[in-house]
Amino acid sequence: MTNHYVYIIYSASHDVYYKGYSTDYTMRLEQHNQGKTTYTKNKGPWKLVYAEELDSKKEALIKEKILKIL
Repeated sequence: MTNHYVYIIYSASHDVYYKGYSTDYTMRLEQHNQGKTTYTKNKGPWKLVYAEELDSKKEALIKEKILKIL
């Protein structure tokens, strides 16, 4: 069974939040901090400020969209 998460990370150096979806948010945070993602590259270091597990990918993607509106 696959876990589905939404997460929020924060970069103090750029005072910016990033909201995303992943099946492994800890690995995804490492990718953000290693500069392996387009939007967050060169904006780190990133710190996890929120993560929530949801029952399905569909629910997680809906929640991600809601978080991005806020």
